[in-house]
Amino acid sequence: MSGNLEPGATVFKIGWATNQSFGIVNHATVMIWENGFITQELAILSAYGGTYNWCFADNGDSGSLVLTLKDEFEAVGLVVAKNESEVPRWTAVTPLWAVLEDVKNTLAVEVEFCHEFETV
Repeated sequence: MSGNLEPGATVFKIGWATNQSFGIVNHATVMIWENGFITQELAILSAYGGTYNWCFADNGDSGSLVLTLKDEFEAVGLVVAKNESEVPRWTAVTPLWAVLEDVKNTLAVEVEFCHEFETV
């Protein structure tokens, strides 16, 4: 089940380029125009201040699953882009509900997840 990306929430991801990163959901949304389409993403700031040396995601991290850090991990989004030109640096994340809605609308298929895991 996908959770919500709420402003101020701490999130976590493991990416190919940056490995483990923590971030804070910003109060702003990001609109991206690409190939004639507009998408609306959420901005994630690095938990370390968003300086040039610290970023939530970098080239190679696209597609990384973003999780909340509440009582248990909850999937909330996917990394799709980053801001390279300004401080604070931010990463654009597509909310997972939007990804699932797009799959449903495009393929007429609903994605289901199993919620129980067996421990060995």
